Amino acid sequence: MNNHADPLNLIICGTGGQGNVLISRLLGRALTDNGYKVTIGDTFGAAQRGGAVFSSMRISKKKYYGPLVQEGQADVLLSLEPLESLRILNTYGNPEIATVSNSQPIYPVDYPDVLTSQGGEVVLRYDSNAAAGIGFRGNYRVVTFGFPFETISTAQERQMVMEKVLQYLR
Repeated sequence: MNNHADPLNLIICGTGGQGNVLISRLLGRALTDNGYKVTIGDTFGAAQRGGAVFSSMRISKKKYYGPLVQEGQADVLLSLEPLESLRILNTYGNPEIATVSNSQPIYPVDYPDVLTSQGGEVVLRYDSNAAAGIGFRGNYRVVTFGFPFETISTAQERQMVMEKVLQYLR
């Protein structure tokens, strides 16, 4: 930490399930083992698998500091998800911050929503046969998915889903 502020304010951010908290604990342990004083504050918000998560780390050679980095005061941002980088930089960033970010977005679809029809028709099903897309007919026709469309990984699968939606909307 030579030539750096004391404490060094580090934020590690990502989405639930990426290992954000584990990374902060491992890094904190390594720094503590090397004589640094480290405090960690985890912020989960409405976190769940795929929800926003970040850890504030305050690292010092001199003393322990409160665990939360103040707004606009982060020195380093380590981000596991690019959209979370932008969210954190908006609040904790400043012109001097150093940022390291994964460039690949994470789409949280390990646990997609299973829909119930509530007066609509099942248009699309998951492999488990649970409802993945529900259509509604009335003054307007609408199809709602239980997952972000961007998470469909192949062009062939996207084409198949769009054909089912267009067939329903006709």
